[in-house]
Amino acid sequence: MTSKKMAKRAAALETCKRLHQLGELNEQLLPLQYEDPIEACSELFPLYKEETGDNVPQRGSSKRRQQYTKEVCLQFCSTLL
Repeated sequence: MTSKKMAKRAAALETCKRLHQLGELNEQLLPLQYEDPIEACSELFPLYKEETGDNVPQRGSSKRRQQYTKEVCLQFCSTLL
């Protein structure tokens, strides 16, 4: 390879070839669509529990914020006073 750009392209092409051989890419080199992505990776995250229900906001939305208690270390409190 004569340049970094061409080396990166060659590595990407080899990766695509390998993924196609493994059956992860279709003939158009697009990723296969699984019916349920949660089931497809359930063995990777055995402790993950999906929240179900009609009132559960969509993941990543501003309505699904997780509130955390704010605490300050005691060593910092003593130095501030």
